[in-house]
Amino acid sequence: MPSLPQDHPAFPASTPNSIRFSIAAARSHAAKDEPLEAIVHYIAVLKSLSTDWRRQFLSEFLRALQAYLKWEKSAAKVREVLTVSSSLYQHEYGVWRVWAEWLFAQGEWVQAREWD
Repeated sequence: MPSLPQDHPAFPASTPNSIRFSIAAARSHAAKDEPLEAIVHYIAVLKSLSTDWRRQFLSEFLRALQAYLKWEKSAAKVREVLTVSSSLYQHEYGVWRVWAEWLFAQGEWVQAREWD
């Protein structure tokens, strides 16, 4: 069981344990090279955070997302995860860039240019 991150500057004393646990679990799964499980935990908690807090963890989420894209072989499953990620983070450039990079890698250059 992951330990709760207590001293992270993004976690004031009033932070609910559920948020602390989700971030700790996401980090634990990412460290174990379990990107799908990490993404599930990140998505569950990041949307509930304020914009400032969310940005502090967005780079971790994007690394997990990129690891998932390398790990998952089913294009349909990747599209589902990318669609959920981009709908939750409509204004985060990094998510759209990951989408465009994946489309480009799949040989969908025209669609990648439309997204980037």
